[in-house]
Amino acid sequence: MREIEKLRRQKRKRSKRAKEKVLQAKKMQSAKKETRKPVNASDE
Repeated sequence: MREIEKLRRQKRKRSKRAKEKVLQAKKMQSAKKETRKPVNASDE
């Protein structure tokens, strides 16, 4: 029975606030990665 409840929890949609939080974290991560990229002269 516990497995069923676990699956239900996984399938449950995120609240708007939780979704925003995840998106914000993703943005921060991508910004961090952007600074780590090597600068190529051919990109300009």
